[in-house]
Amino acid sequence: ILNDILIAGGDLRFDGYVGGTVRTIGGRLTISAPITHDLVVAGGNVIIEPKGRIGGDLLGACGKLDLSGEITGNTNVRAGTFTLDGVTHGSLDVKAEWIIIRGRSEGQCNLAATSDITIDDHAQLAAEVHYWTPDQKLDTHARLKPGQLIFDPILKIDRGRWYYSGATGFMGLIWYLGMALVLIFVLQYLFPKAFSAAGASAAYNPLASFGWGLLFVVTVPILAIVSFLLFIAAPLGVFLLLSYACILFLGGVLTALVAAYWLKDNTRGKWKPARTAFVALGMLILLRLIAATPFLGFPLFCILVCIAFGALLQNSPIPYFRKKAAN
Repeated sequence: ILNDILIAGGDLRFDGYVGGTVRTIGGRLTISAPITHDLVVAGGNVIIEPKGRIGGDLLGACGKLDLSGEITGNTNVRAGTFTLDGVTHGSLDVKAEWIIIRGRSEGQCNLAATSDITIDDHAQLAAEVHYWTPDQKLDTHARLKPGQLIFDPILKIDRGRWYYSGATGFMGLIWYLGMALVLIFVLQYLFPKAFSAAGASAAYNPLASFGWGLLFVVTVPILAIVSFLLFIAAPLGVFLLLSYACILFLGGVLTALVAAYWLKDNTRGKWKPARTAFVALGMLILLRLIAATPFLGFPLFCILVCIAFGALLQNSPIPYFRKKAAN
């Protein structure tokens, strides 16, 4: 594989060369081959085996991370348990509940644990080790230079246990998905026919829908600025800007609903509103993953949003757009 990779969930294992950056969300990840650029992980458990080599930085927030391979760049990890049996050439910055160091680190170490930090007698640490634990103690039998171990209160973890931070992030994700689902239910209850017709328009003529959507995205802020300059129409400008901001904010949700209704109509099944809503939520998650994909992901996301905007405009109550859609 010569490109960047973005994967969510599942039991993943890399046994072959990856010529780019790997980003994963959730699941269980095992690395047993070279990755030329960065490794970014969010959630789940991560194992970097002895043959695993990261050519760039390692950035992780996960439940458990076992590092037996090699990290060329910097290592920045937030985890429940972190174990180092391999080699890190750059700086090592870890905050976890338990930290176990048995490998080699050539850069400065910043270690903070809410329970315990253990530095094994086989560990090789070339630079200063700044650490923090609640009792200011560190379990070590390694041969370290005088003054190499430095208790650093700046590294203090404010929460009682580090996994609360992970729980907070998880609850934030649940809150986001919950609010998105509520919006989806409300919008599909208010405008079911509009979304159904927009799905058909987007599928029948996506180029025209994209053109109208792009025109909307470009012209509305211009009209708002002109309204402000005319002073007398300033309230109209405020209204346009607020409406525009709300629509852009809901861009992903609107696009997901258009896609869900297109899928519903093409399967010709009698979907209940709840099923349509959850399919739209799945589409929204897929759109967010597309937007997070490097290089082409965000432009593709913007194109899909413009197509959805244009399709909705073509099926809006405005007579001009309805006439254009009919033609």
